[in-house]
Amino acid sequence: MTKARDLANLVSSSTDDFLVLGKDTDTSTQLVVQSDDTANAVASVRLMSRDGSNVNKTTNISNEAGVVKLDSDTLISTTTQNQLRLENTAANSLGSYLKIRDGDSTANQYTWIGRSSNDTYVYANNSDLAMKITGGSTNGGIVTKPNQPCFGARGYSGTTTQILSGYNPLLWSNVHTNVGNCFNNSTGKFTFPVSGRYYYECNMNLKSADNNWLGLYFIYNTSTQQNSWSRDATNTDYNDTIVSGVVDATANDYMSFGWHASYVGPQTNNTTYNYANVYLIG
Repeated sequence: MTKARDLANLVSSSTDDFLVLGKDTDTSTQLVVQSDDTANAVASVRLMSRDGSNVNKTTNISNEAGVVKLDSDTLISTTTQNQLRLENTAANSLGSYLKIRDGDSTANQYTWIGRSSNDTYVYANNSDLAMKITGGSTNGGIVTKPNQPCFGARGYSGTTTQILSGYNPLLWSNVHTNVGNCFNNSTGKFTFPVSGRYYYECNMNLKSADNNWLGLYFIYNTSTQQNSWSRDATNTDYNDTIVSGVVDATANDYMSFGWHASYVGPQTNNTTYNYANVYLIG
C-alpha cells in the first residue's frame, strides 16, 4: 500500500492526473483515507481550487462516525440525464429519505423527503406528514395532504353570542370534518391556522319560515364581506341562499357565517339541509 508521504510526493512531482487503478479487470479499486486510531477521529479529503478572482475555494469531504459530510455547494453535472440516487437495497419497507435542515431550524427537526413501499412522502419536523404520493400500479400518482386545514358541517343547530352586532353566527349539528380543529362550534368561528388562500362556502337552503327575508353573510374578523338573500315571497322556504368564494387570509384571523338578526334564520333540527365548508387551497 502506498503511504501518505509517498502519495504526496507522487502527486506534487507529476504534471499528469492522478489515477488509481485496480490490479486487473476483476479487482475493485479503493482509495482509502483513514483517520488516527482514536475515538471521534475524522477522516477527510480537502479539495482546493481557485475561482475567477483567483481566490482559493475549499471543499471538505469527511467521514464523521460513519456520516459523510460535505461543507460546500454540490453540483452533479453530466452530459446526459443527471441522477442523485438514494437507495435502500434491503428487502424491507424502511425506505430511503433525504433530510433537510437549516441553521435557524429547531435542533434535530428536519424536513424528510422519502420513499417507502412504492409511496413518496414529505414530512415536516420529522413526523408531521405534509404530503403523500401513492405509487404502484393501482392509484399511482394520487396526492393526499392529510393535515391540510379544512372544515365541513351540515344541519344548522342554532346560534350563540354575536361576533358582530346584528349577525347571528351559525352552529351545526354535524361537524363531520375539522382538520386542525380550526372551527369552534361553540362560537361559530373558523380561525385561520396559517396565512394563505382559502375557499369558503355556505348554503342556507331551508329557512325557518316561508314568505320572509333571510340574509346570509360571510364575516371576516368583525367585517361583513359578502351577503346573499332569500326574498319574502311564497314558496321560498326551500331556496338556495349561498355565499362562496376565495379569501386571502392572515394567520390567526378568523371568519364566520352569520344570518341577519332582523329577519328569519335557517331551519333547525334538520341534518341534511344547510351546510358549510372551508378549505385551505394553498
